Amino acid sequence: MARRTLDDILADEDPHGLLEIRDTGRGKLSSEAEKDRAVLEEASIFFAQQARKPDTNADDLQEAILARKLTRVREGAHVGLLSEHDKHGLLSVFQVPDPEPEPSWRDEVAEDIALSLDDILDNDDFGLDDEIIKPTNVTAAAERAEVEHVGQRVPCKDFELFAPLFEDIHAAITRGDRERLPFTKKGQTETLEGDFFIQKGLYAYVAEKSEATIKGGRRDHRLRVIYSNGTESDILMRSLEKALYADPTARRVEGRGFGPLDANWDADKANVTGYIYVARSKSTRHEIAQERAILHKIGVTSGDVRRRVADARNDATFLYAPVDIVTTYELHGIRRDKVEHILHTFFAGARAVISLTDPTGRAVRPKEWFRVTPELVSHAVKAIKDGTIAELQYDVEKQQISKRG
Repeated sequence: MARRTLDDILADEDPHGLLEIRDTGRGKLSSEAEKDRAVLEEASIFFAQQARKPDTNADDLQEAILARKLTRVREGAHVGLLSEHDKHGLLSVFQVPDPEPEPSWRDEVAEDIALSLDDILDNDDFGLDDEIIKPTNVTAAAERAEVEHVGQRVPCKDFELFAPLFEDIHAAITRGDRERLPFTKKGQTETLEGDFFIQKGLYAYVAEKSEATIKGGRRDHRLRVIYSNGTESDILMRSLEKALYADPTARRVEGRGFGPLDANWDADKANVTGYIYVARSKSTRHEIAQERAILHKIGVTSGDVRRRVADARNDATFLYAPVDIVTTYELHGIRRDKVEHILHTFFAGARAVISLTDPTGRAVRPKEWFRVTPELVSHAVKAIKDGTIAELQYDVEKQQISKRG
């Protein structure tokens, strides 16, 4: 007798009610829409536990059945009524397709041989015990207590700006205008602002990439990554790449060209504006502390300003010290990168020359700090918004803004 397929099982009558959706406490499921909502809730629980959507080809029968039910709901007549319950984007029209199976070229990781504690203590062929009793590089307890900021996913408050972008990229993949390439270490380029990835069944868009900083002796960047389920994260670039390497289904979305050489590269970017912020350093370095009243960082970000500065003590851009946010300005109808360029050019004569040493001993020179007052920045921002900035100039010696002669 031929082995029955999952479709055969689902097509059979169900005299024992094994596939029937049970009452969840909201009352008897008397309508088709209520049944569809129950399927969505079950799939949402699965997504929250497994960080992925259920797979129709799963070995687990219950998962495969749930995936088939979810597909029917997504293609059914009640999908529009369920949007407010779809917190993970499982019914989205730009749901990420399952990736094609790809051969793995990664070497298998050899298993470590576990030694007993006695073996470890008895094995000192290199005289390591002598070094252990000399605490030359011990980190202070107070410093260890400062937990480094870890990027976490939170709801994206301005997701409506990015939703059309995910729809467009999904349509481009469907048409064949974009390719999904396996994310492997071989030949991989550095992550750029505007890049798209597929991670655990979701599209991920790099909306922002901060200036370089040093983490663990390596250059890194804080990113703002938007996901197609309506969440975002301010994850570090190398942490994102590590997660993509670890996900066998991860893909980089590429155009027919390469990166910025692709004709649609700029068209793929979201027209996100964001916020201008003015920050004051809380550094205890003498040369910085003595200018605290006049020395300010003028920055622009597409996301939440507080999250942007959360890891300031580990970021060269913020002088490796916490900062106070003095003021912020919301932008509308103008790209944040252009605003940043205009402000930095306008106050170029007041730019502070600051040289720091990063954790690896290399010199870094942050370029976003200026000897200007918040009131002067406010004047310039207002001029940008009303279109009169080109008529003005900044006099460094007089520390004032005036009309061009």
